[in-house]
Amino acid sequence: QGVAICLEVDNGSDLTISNNVLCSCDAHGILSPGSTTDNASSVTIEDNVIYGSCVGIAFDAVAGGSELNIYRNTVFDNMMGIGIEDVVEESTVAIEENFIADNYYGIDFFEVDDSTVTIAGNTIGEGYCDRWDFHYDANGYGGIYFSDVYNGSTVTIGGATRAEGNIIVGNGWEGDSDGGIYVNDLEASSLEILNNDILDNYEDGIYIGDVLDDSSVVILNNDFKDNTKRDIYISDVHDGGSVDIHY
Repeated sequence: QGVAICLEVDNGSDLTISNNVLCSCDAHGILSPGSTTDNASSVTIEDNVIYGSCVGIAFDAVAGGSELNIYRNTVFDNMMGIGIEDVVEESTVAIEENFIADNYYGIDFFEVDDSTVTIAGNTIGEGYCDRWDFHYDANGYGGIYFSDVYNGSTVTIGGATRAEGNIIVGNGWEGDSDGGIYVNDLEASSLEILNNDILDNYEDGIYIGDVLDDSSVVILNNDFKDNTKRDIYISDVHDGGSVDIHY
């Protein structure tokens, strides 16, 4: 079985995928290929169990003012839990209250352009899953990854309350991994990391590469413990970039 569910949602359409068990797919559990979530459309993926695939939930693009909501799923034992290539053209992605563990990579974004991403209330990494009454290992290479965030985008990891924070535990392995949260480049955009538990990750709890012109980073009220290298590392803040950190 290559792909369990392959979808195309366009021209303002709405689609909900809920309460499925999708397992042991050769390729992906849920796939939206190309620019198939477009033109002010909406997709909600909720209350599913997805395991044993290459990528549990894979979107090539969320575009044209569309929205993607990923709520309360259990995503484990995949090469990548959630992989989203491009979020563009004033689109939104919300990943909330999921259990994402024992994948090679937890959540991976390539490009966020003039769009909004929120990751809140998830367990990302080692933890106990009530649904399966089982304790899962962490994600092998990293928890949350963003390659490029630019052009007026907003990324929020966590939220204003502890309930909106993520539990990001034990991700990566010693010597070569992306740790808990890894953001490569931020340009003319904002990144907020708020009220998360960031614990026992290999390498850095939070790694941020370049904070470029007209960008802002706020890291506030997170709990850090026993990350093997550093709790927070920021490689470079360019003129016109700002960083505000409060433990």
